This record gives sequence, structure tokens and C-alpha cells, in this order.
Amino acid sequence: MAFVTKRLRLWVAGPTDAADMLAYYARNREYLTPWEPQRHTDFYTEAWWQQHLDLSTQESARGYAHRMAIALRDASGPSVMGILNISNITRGVFQAASIGYSIDQEYTGQGFMTEAIQGAVRYCFTELGLHRVMANYIPTNIGSARVLEKAGFEKEGFAKQYLHINGEWRDHVLTAIINPEL
Repeated sequence: MAFVTKRLRLWVAGPTDAADMLAYYARNREYLTPWEPQRHTDFYTEAWWQQHLDLSTQESARGYAHRMAIALRDASGPSVMGILNISNITRGVFQAASIGYSIDQEYTGQGFMTEAIQGAVRYCFTELGLHRVMANYIPTNIGSARVLEKAGFEKEGFAKQYLHINGEWRDHVLTAIINPEL
């Protein structure tokens, strides 16, 4: 599974992308720490990434989640400059998914993540036939709040102690975008 936007290429990362994914997380380790779960030491090994990406490609083939890497479409930047996960894909009466994302510190503030999210939402609505895409952010993450607002997400609520991030339970603002065609 893959798609392109005006400036980006997104694809389900597989085991052959392990070194590039590891390089992305190693390069952005300090920058991402406040916004992500605590990582075990194996997370920063290529062997862990190969195994993780093998499982991720299986999840994608089954339609449960699509864990995607992001790169510049013209290949002028790093092999992986961000990630965007479409996860918790639920069918039946819900027809929804959640997205999570991060971008290389060097590429913030340039509209890349907004573009990637808009592309993912289009994919979720047109290719997956979903009705709702949800994304949540820590209230102090102003950058993420702006990105989601620009991408068309609307605030729907507030969840206390929603996710265990960087060693503590963190509140989150809940947002979503609805498929206007369904």
C-alpha cells in the first residue's frame, strides 16, 4: 500500500526499510521523546525494526493497520523523513481509523505533515471507504494542534490520562474528520 501527494511519497514500511526507520528515530530521538511512549533499548536496533516491520506488513495485508514511512517525492531528503500510522481500523457500524504521526525535526513548519495527513485522509475515505478518521494530541503540542486544524480535523473532546507518553499518563485533545461522501 502506497500513495503520493504533491511533494511526498508514503508507503507501508517493510523489513527492507529497517535501517532507514532506525536512522529516522535515532536522528530524532531527543526531539520526539516528549510526545512518544518510552522506548526500550531494542527499539534502537536494526534487528528490532526488521521484526517490527515484518509484523507491520502482515497487519497491513490483513487490513488492520498501515504503518507508513514518509519521504520527499523527489528523493532529495532522507530515506525516511516521517511516519504516519493508520491504525485501529474498525469496520462494521463504526468504519473508522486512528492516525498517529511524527516528522523529522528538520522538516517541521513546512507543511509536510499537513500534506501527509490530508493524503492519508483521502486514502482512508476513497480507498478504505471509512467514515471517520481520528487523531489526538497532547494539549501542549501546539504544532500538532495546528497541523490537524489545517488538515480539516475538528475538536470533539478531551480525554484525561489518555495515553502513557514519555513515562506518564497524558491528557489528549480528541479530534476527527468525517467523510463528507458517506
